[in-house]
Amino acid sequence: MSELSPARRLTILMMMTVVAGLLSGIWWMKKSPPPQPISITGTVLQPARPLGAFHLTDHKLQDFDQRQLQGKWSFMFFGYTNCPDICPTTLFLFKMLAAKLLTQSDLYKSTQFLFVSVDPERDTAEVLARYMDYYNPDFKGLTGTAEEIKQFTTMLGVPYIIGEHEPGQKNYTVDHTGVIILVNPQGGFQAVFSPPQKLDEVYTDYLKLVNYYQ
Repeated sequence: MSELSPARRLTILMMMTVVAGLLSGIWWMKKSPPPQPISITGTVLQPARPLGAFHLTDHKLQDFDQRQLQGKWSFMFFGYTNCPDICPTTLFLFKMLAAKLLTQSDLYKSTQFLFVSVDPERDTAEVLARYMDYYNPDFKGLTGTAEEIKQFTTMLGVPYIIGEHEPGQKNYTVDHTGVIILVNPQGGFQAVFSPPQKLDEVYTDYLKLVNYYQ
C-alpha cells in the first residue's frame, strides 16, 4: 500500500475531527435538553414583544419614554384616579408587593411601579402626585396628551373607553382593563397578569421570571 501524502493525511484528519465534533454535539444535546419554557400563573410572552418609541410625562413633569424602561423590571397598570374599585385595589397590591421586595434591596431597586392614567383631562400631574404619594412615593404616575396615551396603550394592546361628556364636565366614567403588564429590563413586554391578581402569586411569578431571565 502506498503511503498517504501529507495533504491527503491532513484532509482525512480534518474530516475525522468534524465527524467527532458532530457526534459530540449530538451526545451533548441528548444529555442536556434545552430548558423548558417557564410556567407561571400569569402569561409569559416568549420571546418578549419589543416596544416602539413613545412619549409620556410623569407626575413630576419629567419626560418618560422607552429609555426609562431600560435597566429595570416595570410593573404597569392602566386606569384613572377617580376609579372606585379596581385601581385602588391594584395600587394596594403594588404597595404590598413593593413591601415584600424591600426585603431584597437589590431587587427592589431594579423594579419600578408605573400607574398610567388613561384620563388626562382629570388626572393632572398634581393629581397623580397625590395619588402616588398615598400608596408609595417611589411609584410613578404617568400621563400625556390623549394622542400619546392612545399610542402607548395601542402598542401594548390595552383597551379603554372614556364615557361621553360635555367639555369641562368632571363627572364621567372610564372603562378600562384590569391587567397588570410586566416589562423586562430590555424594554420588552414580557408578561401579563389577568385579574383577579393575588399578591403571593404575583410575587412568586415575578421571582421566577427574574431568575429565569437574569
